[in-house]
Amino acid sequence: MKLEKNKSYSKNKSHPLKLAIFGFLGTIFLIIAGFFLRSWLDMEIEQKVEKAVKKNYSLESENKNINSVFSTPKNTVESSILDGNFISGSFSDTFSGSGWLGGMSLYQDRYTTGLTPYPKFELSPIKGDFFVPDKSFSCPQGMCFSVSGKNLYSGGSKIDLPNFSGTLVSVEVVPLEDSWILGITSEDNEVFKGWVYSFIGERFSSVSGALPVFESRYRGNFDFVGNSSRWLVFYGSYEGKVFSFSKGKLKDFSYLVNARVMRNGFMPKVFSFGNNWLVSNLVGGFPLLHFFSNSNGEIIGSLDLTDLIDEKFSEDLRNLKVVESGEKIFLELTGPSGVSNWFEFVDNGFFYPEKSEIISSNLRINQPQSMARARFLEARVYPEGIQPRFFLANSNGTWQSALIGEWVYFPKEGKELYWRADFSGIKTPFFFDLVKIEYGLNP
Repeated sequence: MKLEKNKSYSKNKSHPLKLAIFGFLGTIFLIIAGFFLRSWLDMEIEQKVEKAVKKNYSLESENKNINSVFSTPKNTVESSILDGNFISGSFSDTFSGSGWLGGMSLYQDRYTTGLTPYPKFELSPIKGDFFVPDKSFSCPQGMCFSVSGKNLYSGGSKIDLPNFSGTLVSVEVVPLEDSWILGITSEDNEVFKGWVYSFIGERFSSVSGALPVFESRYRGNFDFVGNSSRWLVFYGSYEGKVFSFSKGKLKDFSYLVNARVMRNGFMPKVFSFGNNWLVSNLVGGFPLLHFFSNSNGEIIGSLDLTDLIDEKFSEDLRNLKVVESGEKIFLELTGPSGVSNWFEFVDNGFFYPEKSEIISSNLRINQPQSMARARFLEARVYPEGIQPRFFLANSNGTWQSALIGEWVYFPKEGKELYWRADFSGIKTPFFFDLVKIEYGLNP
């Protein structure tokens, strides 16, 4: 017992010394650990800063690309003095808003972000019933195709799908007036691919060879309309795709169906009337897109008719459905009360006033330098061959005629900048969706 007491006493006596040693070693450890931790944090911060710089550069580059398609206008001045001692600046507008537009006698579509002549159409009330043929049971060329799940059938027999790459997502087959069109969506590495095949002879043949017609980041649904010599393919997704087929060639008009137009995506139903096309939401609702063409049947531009129909409808428009009967288009419009009314949609083209122009607001606000010169870098108008007259001014009303790419030097001092496009006398449809201007300021 005495030995045990001494042992116990010995432990208790050495306890403060051990604590001091452990405390000293702990302090040394914390100092060393703190050094390495700080070095590691510095390295992490440096890497994050580097990533942030790269990210901001990437986002800036991406935003520039977006601005070239549709976005808010850009108005910038370079700090350096360039080209004959002028301070360089630039402006671009894709007409997604009206902040830089002073006045105009054109129609601005807030969804398709384009300027056109003012659309003319009628909504004629329908009394009584009308016949709506069921085209799902039509059999062009004596062939009847159908889809069940992801399988294609001819009559009641399952047939092989044509060649495509990737994992099969969906299959859609649609009768045209005198033929069939098959649409296949596949997925490969999170990219959706759209394959389109026309029925020729005894089989479906790809309209784009061994490659898909398009690729998309978003899943969607196909619809087609037309005949074997001229038809439209529409892919409804977050960012839409639209192609026309004519004279044996596909042409891409997907720039007309941006994310703003698509409203997060919808299941499309496509209609043909005359040389033009309508695209509606199959399950009802919005939008109602009008792809208008020239006399040769070539697409020029597009309009979202939803707002215009809402203006003509006696109530606040809550739902819209489109059906086709023969060569006529009918709209079922529903207001807040839930009561539906039927109207025949009659397209009358466009209204062309004697004075048809657009004038910008002042592009230079509260700037000390005077405007020495300016030029149009680009003014994108469809179709090619439409030639409006362009003007520039450094004070309101002092217009100088301008040609694309050529500098206009202002004879009098002014601190403002305006542009103007005059479409007067042009009596055919057009679609104006981009203007870019460069200017030079006196230092």
